[in-house]
Amino acid sequence: MLGTGKRGEDLLSGLIHGSKVSVTVGFLSMIIAGIIGIFLGALSGFFGDDKIKLTKGTLYMSIGGIIPAWFYSFHIRSYILEEALKTSTLSFLWELVLTKLIFILVIGLFALAGMILSKVKFFNKKVPLKIDSTISRIIEIFISLPRLLLILSIAAIAKPSILNLVLIIGLTSWTEIARFTRAELLSIRNHDYILAARSMGLSEFRIMLRHALPNGISTALVALTFGVSAAILIESGLSFLGIGVPHDSVTWGSLLAAGRENFSAWWLVVFPGLAIFATVTALNFLGEAMREIWDPKNKC
Repeated sequence: MLGTGKRGEDLLSGLIHGSKVSVTVGFLSMIIAGIIGIFLGALSGFFGDDKIKLTKGTLYMSIGGIIPAWFYSFHIRSYILEEALKTSTLSFLWELVLTKLIFILVIGLFALAGMILSKVKFFNKKVPLKIDSTISRIIEIFISLPRLLLILSIAAIAKPSILNLVLIIGLTSWTEIARFTRAELLSIRNHDYILAARSMGLSEFRIMLRHALPNGISTALVALTFGVSAAILIESGLSFLGIGVPHDSVTWGSLLAAGRENFSAWWLVVFPGLAIFATVTALNFLGEAMREIWDPKNKC
């Protein structure tokens, strides 16, 4: 209907399969970026640098448990995550949740060991956990790095797979979401309903999850919508260059690359390009509509 490729494959079928790959990469990578960005931004904005205090033993052991937690969760279970992604999106999300739970459990075990270590006098002193400063410095480091070059470098080194591409884009796209969430919760944490919740004796973490975060997440959701379109553009660009996804996978970027090899086959450039343009434009319009709906200036 729309022509064929260099090996006689149907272009329309390739566009349909490519849409599945692009949309899957876009949404899953932004789910990962959203979880990281919203959680870290909420911690940074709500707790600041002085609301959480830990003993030296608990703090040092928790920091020391980050690398083992990553190894026993994401590194060991990478094959399981890759197979789950091939099965279905829901299966991948379930395995991703289990992986995160393992990560939290390992850090929790190290923190428990730190509580035991805190019985020693030197490690018993409580020190403030500078959450805001630490997360803000991490965000600044990520922002200072050229994102596209970082993604290109990691994708060129990593094994070509959709899972690796999802993780690479997701783990490098959370900073803007974290900044928006942090800014919202910095203004929300001193509102009257937050003070009322504190006066009722609710824990700070429960107040953040049940009261502050639901009222400050709208801006982050708008950023997530724009992030999906950016992730689709990144995936298409990497596929066009022949990195990121397996070489036998048909994507919009690989179809454009095939058109580059044969300029007379104009349909290999026009139709995949229109598909990318239409999808990204539709997502940007959706993001603009969400911004207009949730903009406080429009509610006055």
